[in-house]
Amino acid sequence: MQSTGSFKSATSADFVTDVECAIAYLTSRKEVNKTKIDLIGHNEGAILAALVAANCVDVAFMMMLAGAGLKASQAIVRQEEMMSKALGISEAQILHSTRDKAKAYSLIVQAKDQTVLKTQLSNYLKQYAGSITRMVPEGRSREQVVSAKLDEWTSPCFQYLIALTLVNVRYPFLALNGSKDLQVSAKENLATIATATQKGGNKQVTTKELSNLNHFF
Repeated sequence: MQSTGSFKSATSADFVTDVECAIAYLTSRKEVNKTKIDLIGHNEGAILAALVAANCVDVAFMMMLAGAGLKASQAIVRQEEMMSKALGISEAQILHSTRDKAKAYSLIVQAKDQTVLKTQLSNYLKQYAGSITRMVPEGRSREQVVSAKLDEWTSPCFQYLIALTLVNVRYPFLALNGSKDLQVSAKENLATIATATQKGGNKQVTTKELSNLNHFF
């Protein structure tokens, strides 16, 4: 049997529905212990796991690996700061870059029309990528960088605050992040995750920063 749908055009909401359908299928199987269905997600998958766990009564436990607690737009700024430092880019250049991105993020927050937003962001990114050549990795063109950023910044996940969902997670919960992760900063994101779950009254929460491990552990 072949699945339907298009992975390329699928949204986070589609992936959440996929997981919910998978759980529903598992609960229908006699050989499956319905009290031990767990969710484990890495990076964006960790966010999807939280979205499912917050609304699904059939989940017994969930684990976030390298998951973000910060809003995606905040997490990405922090990610680029850490990566820039690792590449030896000066503090002045990093600060300038962060201020530049604030302009793009303000466009996203205020946007009411996706078509207009894409045009505005495309124009902004072409100017930005053209002025800071270090942002274009070797082997890739500026146009490819612009296209990738455009897809990322217009994604529904970009302005989503996962902490609002974690408040509603009632199951035993484990969040692990690596101290050398340059994509999802461990301390800030784990702190946000811990605060959100505690606010929701979940007493079965463990957050841990694992030393000397990167984004892929």
